[in-house]
Formats: sequence, structure tokens, C-alpha cells
Amino acid sequence: MSKFNDVYFKFLGEQSKSVLKYVGIVDENGNELDYTNTIYERQSVEWKVAKDGTMTPTKALVFDIPGSGNEKKPIIAAGWRLYDKKTGGTDFGGKDMHPKKYVTNGQYILPHDKMFVHFTNVGVSEEEIE
Repeated sequence: MSKFNDVYFKFLGEQSKSVLKYVGIVDENGNELDYTNTIYERQSVEWKVAKDGTMTPTKALVFDIPGSGNEKKPIIAAGWRLYDKKTGGTDFGGKDMHPKKYVTNGQYILPHDKMFVHFTNVGVSEEEIE
């Protein structure tokens, strides 16, 4: 079975750097936290691309998360998503993480050495194409 090689994945990573410019935090339902009238905002990200195309941030991303002020209804940070704009724009997906609750203001930190993006091989179904 033929697969794409690392040259292809490196190309994808390099090209994606100009699009995947921001990272945002989402709640347990996959909805981005509210960035209007709060201390939360998406963080810009610069990428390093490895030979195999794996993209890693060049530094940790630190997000200020507003607390809810209500222990029964905390703000929940449960993952990150990639975006092309500071606000609005396209949600390109990301990764769900262990949820963290915020009753008071706090920070959510994505260490640069724990976060990555890598493209997978593509192909056709197992059935033969004639």
C-alpha cells in the first residue's frame, strides 16, 4: 500500500502555518468560551514544523479564563481548537482535554511540548477500484 511520505506532510504543515493562526479554548460541549466582555481571548500561535510535518507551537499558550462566581455553574475549559482569525473565522478542530473548572479567574496553559498537529494519510476504501 502506497502512503504519502514525510515530504508531503512537511509541505502541509508549512502551508498550514499561514492559516492556523489562533488557538481558542472550548467548554465540555465543544463551544468556544465567550470572548465578549471577558478576560478570555484566543491566543496567536507560531508553529515549528518537523521533518514529518508535525506542527508544535514555539511557546506555551496561556489563556486567562474568567471565573463564573458560582460554584454550581463553573466555567469549564475542556479542550482547544484552531482558528484562522482572532474572533469569528473558521473552527478547524482541535483536541478535547480533561475538563478544568473555574469559579474564580484563572489560567489555562497549553505547554508547547504537549500540543501538536499532524496530518494523517488519506486514501480510498479497502474495495478495489476498477
